[in-house]
Formats: sequence, structure tokens, C-alpha cells
Amino acid sequence: MTAFFLRITERQAFVLLLGLAAIIRFSAIYFLDIEPFSDAGAYMRMARSLFSGGPIDDGLGNVAFYSSGYPLLLSPFYGADGGGVVATQVINALMGVAGSGLVFLCARQVLVSWRWAALCALAWIMYPPAIAYTEYIAKENLMVLLLLLQLYVLLRLLSAKRIVVAAMLFGLVFGAGLLTGPAIVLTGLLFPFVLWKNRQIGRRVWAPMLSAALGCLLVIGPWLGFTYQQLGTPVLNTNGGFNLYLGNNDNGSIYFEGIQETPLGPQWAAIRSELGEVGASKRLSREAIDYMLSNPGTTLMRSLTKAVVFWTPPFHADRTQRQSRVESLVRGAWMVTYCVAILLFLAAIAFSRRWSDHQWTVALTILFYCALHGAAYIIFRYRLPVMPMVFLMAAVGAQFLVDYWRQRRMSDS
Repeated sequence: MTAFFLRITERQAFVLLLGLAAIIRFSAIYFLDIEPFSDAGAYMRMARSLFSGGPIDDGLGNVAFYSSGYPLLLSPFYGADGGGVVATQVINALMGVAGSGLVFLCARQVLVSWRWAALCALAWIMYPPAIAYTEYIAKENLMVLLLLLQLYVLLRLLSAKRIVVAAMLFGLVFGAGLLTGPAIVLTGLLFPFVLWKNRQIGRRVWAPMLSAALGCLLVIGPWLGFTYQQLGTPVLNTNGGFNLYLGNNDNGSIYFEGIQETPLGPQWAAIRSELGEVGASKRLSREAIDYMLSNPGTTLMRSLTKAVVFWTPPFHADRTQRQSRVESLVRGAWMVTYCVAILLFLAAIAFSRRWSDHQWTVALTILFYCALHGAAYIIFRYRLPVMPMVFLMAAVGAQFLVDYWRQRRMSDS
């Protein structure tokens, strides 16, 4: 096996990785049988309504409560099998294959050799949640792909010569990410960071900045126009205030708790009916901000706790149901893979003084993505979109450790 790994070329390795990703993800569709739950029903109804030619409808009376990017992607294919579930899973699988390829391409910008990049991509391809989510109707499938594509564009921008074209591409991808999951909004700060680090730009920053803004507007503009027409206000979605309030009220916790568990729970239906979708979101946002300003100590400690819990190893199995032996083995593999990745990521942080601009770009993507989650609440699936970057930094940590070990051996000999 080692000899084979040493003989193959980079292109062959890339093709083999894509093939392995395809086999695993399409096998997941065939062998797994996970019923749609949580937000899946809303995404299905939104996609189905778009496919039928009508206005987008989540079935709950909202225009823009759920992010539109994922159902907009699904809608052209949603009638392929009647219900749309299998079509969705096929799209998820294809995005999973493309994402695996992007992990390799990003790793080639970050690591010293393509073999390190291949190991990094292989770890992501085999990561149990990445496989299982092929079966889920969840926007995280699209967020993984878009965040990886955005990262790849940024990594290329660090040394790009055709800056304006690359900036436009960044804007297009970033806009699609905003439509899919606005939690990525802070990662947009990496664009000026990359422009600053690109030595070829000098003071010519206005053209790429405007190009990126135009690209983003081209993607989100039609949706903002639609929501302005329907709601009187251009919005990406209307759940920002809702989510902020769920994590910041007298009964709030670090985890997701339904609106019925909050002080405004008994009044929620009346608030929603009286103020409408946008007004209700603004009301909850004000309530959350008032609570945070009135309880700064509690808010700070709760946010720090959320930041720690966000990275808690996957101990959170369902203890109420008996697990099969296969499920126990899969969860064990998930635990081991995750813990090794986090430990190697911490090792990379220990060598942060040696980081290249490319490695800083990956690390800051992780930081900026996670920052907003400390303000609301923790759901562990929100971690998935950034896990490929964690594997990238884990590979950086492994690379530094190997180099350190070799240097120690040479000094001792």
C-alpha cells in the first residue's frame, strides 16, 4: 500500500479520491435510511413550491424565515422523484464529491506536498458526519461546498494576478453563502485581509473591492428585491432576531430551546400575528440586546461557554435509544477522528509563529465562522461546514510535528 502511494501521481491521486468520495456518498444513499426531521420539512416545502412555479412557501406562513439558498438549489430538480427526497440526496452526494475535491485543492495551497493534501482529503472523505449528511435534507451540505469554494478563491487570491476577476468570483460565492447561511457573514472580512497580503496589488484596492461587491449583489440582489416586494424590507432572512433571543433571555441556555420555553413564549403567536415576520424579528432582537446589556457578566460567561461547547467531542449520542453494534462502531470512529483532528489543530496553533499567509487564511475562516454562534445557541450540526478547515489545520499541525521530530533526530545524531 505504501509503495502504491509513493508511485502514483498527483493527478491520479486526485481522481482516486474523487472516485472514493463518490462510492462512499452514493453508498450512503443506498444503505442509510434517515427520516427527514428538523428544518428538512420547511426546505422540502420551499423547494416544492418553487418547482411548482408558485411563490416560495415554507408551509408555516413565512416568506423568509428560513434561508433560501439550499431550497433554491434543489427546486429545479425537486420533482424528479415525486417527493424530491432521493433527488435531494443525489445532489448532496454530488456536492460531497465536489467538496472532497476542494479539500484537496485547498490543501495543496496550504501544505508542503500533494501527499499531505491527499491524506487531508482522505480524512474528510471518511469523516462519518460528512458521509451521513448525504442522507440529510440540510443546508449544511451546501454550506460545506460554498465555504470550501470561498476558501479556495481566497487562497488563490493571495498570489493572483487577475485580481478583479478573482474578486468577482469571491463576491459571487460569498453572496451564495449569505443566501444559504448568513452565519458566514464575518468570513467576508477575510477578503480585505487577503488583498492586504497580496503584494502585487499595492494601493489598487478599489477595483477588486467594487468587483467583489458587484458579484455579491448579483447573487443576493434578486432575493433582496423579492423580500422587499413581499415584506416591505430587503432581508436575507428573518430568523436573526429569533435566534439571538433564544440564546439571550432569562430562561436561555447554551443549547437550542424552543420559543415556547422563553418568557415571550406565551405571547409569541400574538406578536407574530400583530407585527408580522419582520416586525417580530426586530422585537425579539431588541429583547435579546436589552437582556445582554442588562446582564453583561452572564452574557459573557454564556458566550465563552458556548465557544467551548461548540468544540465538544461527539459524546452527544442519543442515550434514550439502544444503539446497534454498527452504530456504536461508527460513533467510535467519529469520536477518534474528531479528537485526533482537534489535537493536531491545537498542535498547529502551538506553531502559529511559523504560519504562512495561506495557513492564517484557513485559521481565520474557522474563527470568523464560529464567532457568531457564541451569540445565539449551540446545535452541533452547525459545526459541520467548518470541519474541512479543521482537517486542513490538523494536517498543518501534523506537518509541523513531523518536521520538528526530524529536526530533533538530526540534532541528536
